[in-house]
Amino acid sequence: MKRSALFAMAWIVLAPAVAMAEPAKPETIEEMLTVTKAQSMIESVYKNVDDSMQATMAQAVAQMPGDAEAKRSYAESMGRKMAAIMREELNWDTLKPMYLRIYSDSFTQEELVGLLDFYKTPAGQAAINKMPIVMQKTMVEMQQRMGPMMQRLGQAAQEAIDEAKAKQAAAKPAPAKPAAAKKPASK
Repeated sequence: MKRSALFAMAWIVLAPAVAMAEPAKPETIEEMLTVTKAQSMIESVYKNVDDSMQATMAQAVAQMPGDAEAKRSYAESMGRKMAAIMREELNWDTLKPMYLRIYSDSFTQEELVGLLDFYKTPAGQAAINKMPIVMQKTMVEMQQRMGPMMQRLGQAAQEAIDEAKAKQAAAKPAPAKPAAAKKPASK
C-alpha cells in the first residue's frame, strides 16, 4: 500500500512538470536545421556516396569478362544511375519532413533553444564544422579494428563449437562391450 501511495504522490508532483514541457515549435526546428547545416551535410554525403558507388561498380565490373573499355563504360553508367536514384530518394526536400518529425518527437522547445544557444557559440560552430571529420576518422579507425575483431570472434566461435563437440562426445555413453562368453566350469 505504501508503494502505491508513493507512486501516486510522485505522479502528482511530476505530472505538472511533464505536462509543462512545451513541444518543439516547427520554426525552432527549422532554425536548428539551418544552424547545424543539416542540408549541406546531407549534400556532402552525396559526393562520398557517388565516389564509393563508382569504385564499387568498377571493382564489380573488373571481375566480368569482356572488353576493358566496355566494362568501364558500364560501370560509369551504372554508378550514375545508382547515384541518381539515391539523390531522388534522399534529397533534402524528401528528408526535411522526416527531420522535422524526428526533432519534434525527440526534443522539447526548451531543449532546442538550449541547443541553439550552444550551436551559435564559437564552440558550437566548431562542433558542427568538425563533427563530419570526427565521424569520418572514427569510421576509418573502426574499419581498421573490425578485421582483428572479426578474426578473434571467429576464433572464439570455433573454440565454442569445439568445446560443445567435446562435451557431447564426453556425454555419450561408451559403447557396450560384448559380454565375454562364459567359460565352462572346469572339473
